[in-house]
Amino acid sequence: MKVRRITLFLGIMMIIAVLSACHRKEKEEPVDVTITPSPTLTVTPEVTEPVTPTLTPSPSGSEEDGKESEEEIKEEEDAEAENGEAELTEEEAADCIRKALEDEAYYYELLDDHLNVSDRIYYIYQVSDGGKVSLPNIIVDRASGKVMCYSSDGTISSITEHPLYKKSGASQNANNSKEQTGITKEEALKLLEKIPNKTLKLSKDLTEYTIIYDDWITNIKGVDCFGISVYEKGDLKDTAAGFYYVATDGSKIYRYDVVKDKTKDITP
Repeated sequence: MKVRRITLFLGIMMIIAVLSACHRKEKEEPVDVTITPSPTLTVTPEVTEPVTPTLTPSPSGSEEDGKESEEEIKEEEDAEAENGEAELTEEEAADCIRKALEDEAYYYELLDDHLNVSDRIYYIYQVSDGGKVSLPNIIVDRASGKVMCYSSDGTISSITEHPLYKKSGASQNANNSKEQTGITKEEALKLLEKIPNKTLKLSKDLTEYTIIYDDWITNIKGVDCFGISVYEKGDLKDTAAGFYYVATDGSKIYRYDVVKDKTKDITP
């Protein structure tokens, strides 16, 4: 009986030892752990397409309404044209000068068709009487048709200041006859040589200058005149010394003042 107890006790102890050994072996064996990487999340940005505004057409009327609108616009444009200042043609502007001078025998040469003075646009004409240029020039407002005198310095004056203003055909014929019985250019120079150098505003005698005659007759203050230009000689040959006008009948002598743009009577 005692032996059986001992045997049973030893058996139990052996079982406990075996179980302990197995348990210890499980603890000592390395555990093979496989680490599975977590999936990488790729963030794709969301592309937002630009929003294109949708144009909603305004309500339109019928075709009949459209036609009426075009007609109204045309009527308004016609009304503006009638109320506005219609520009004159070159010939119409010349007619305005003819009416102002009350004579159609003069010759009108257009010098510029777009002269701008104080934001107004003008035609500018040079007027000749029987081949003789008559100064100052004449301008015509392209919009209103107003006729005025225009000097070389830009001064504007009334057309009544022009020497040909309201000049009759009879007086023109009288002047033409006077020219035929008047003096020559050379005789006009002789009269000019009699004027003192101080009066002529010259530093030496006329004979020491180059003399050039105009090829036309110029009307100065209602008097037909020969134009005589005086120039320096030598190195200063292109330098003007003076400008003079001698009446075709020898009755008047004028000196042109370049600075003041005026002619002065220097008749002795």
